[in-house]
Amino acid sequence: MVRTTLFIIAIGLLGFPAFALEALQIKAQDYSKQSFRVGQLAFFKTYQASFKSSGNITQLAIEEGQMFKKGEILAKVDTDDLSSELNQLIAEKAFVNKEIERLTKLKKVNAVSQSELDRLKSRSSQLRAQIIRTREFLDAAHIVANFDGVVISRLVDAGEFVAAGQAVLDIAPTVDNYVVEVAVQDRLLAFLTVGMQVELTSNLSGSVLLGEVKTLAQVPDRDTGLFVVKIAVNEAPEARIGSLYKVRLTQNQSMVYPVPVSHAQLDFNNTAIVRLVTNKGAFPTRMKVVDHDFETVYLEALNGDVITIETFN
Repeated sequence: MVRTTLFIIAIGLLGFPAFALEALQIKAQDYSKQSFRVGQLAFFKTYQASFKSSGNITQLAIEEGQMFKKGEILAKVDTDDLSSELNQLIAEKAFVNKEIERLTKLKKVNAVSQSELDRLKSRSSQLRAQIIRTREFLDAAHIVANFDGVVISRLVDAGEFVAAGQAVLDIAPTVDNYVVEVAVQDRLLAFLTVGMQVELTSNLSGSVLLGEVKTLAQVPDRDTGLFVVKIAVNEAPEARIGSLYKVRLTQNQSMVYPVPVSHAQLDFNNTAIVRLVTNKGAFPTRMKVVDHDFETVYLEALNGDVITIETFN
């Protein structure tokens, strides 16, 4: 960075003295910075388990925080009415089928009308559909785990009546489902890509593990204005939701201008205005901000590797 002094002569009716503007020559250079943020262990996906049929809960022994295995029955509703209905439908269908056999024989000797036989066949088809549907309702009266997981929260108690589709349990898989969520500013978000490896350090044990960026928020949080980054971890030694991790983030960019804060005016668009000196004079120019601190604003380099800028009056 080279400092030069430009003398500007301003002459008016009364005459003004000469004054000097300090000009700097800024050479583009590679930029690298490591920063740390605190993230929190969370589940990447959670689900709400519910029944597909209504009834009173007869089984709900699993508690919050309890682990379960794939295929395990987590809850049941009362199926006595459905079982009774199914038995009645099966019995009626058996009777109708026997009647069809009997009338079929009588039809051969014209002792019964075809319409009567067709009516019974239609009824048999209706009963078959009802039996299938009732059996589906019986199956829906169980909540069966589709994965190894853990209960996050229990939303109802045994004995309560639940409607079809009403949430009963909040659950989450415990295999390949852990992420560390960390909030970052938009200028730091630009240096992250999905699939990038990130170093994480447990605040509890000090253990270090590698995570992989899984998702990058495209919209900032409404309350904080920060972007949430989710970093997948295959192994979480503590595996305790809410555990804190120190997240190491690296910013690397080639060709940036390190401009003193006295020579740049930051705005709210992740840009800054500098007075860029050209062969036609000095003009306010808006440039993209890569990063900044209390002393320096790092600006994305233009085509050339050296620029000259002035201070603002």
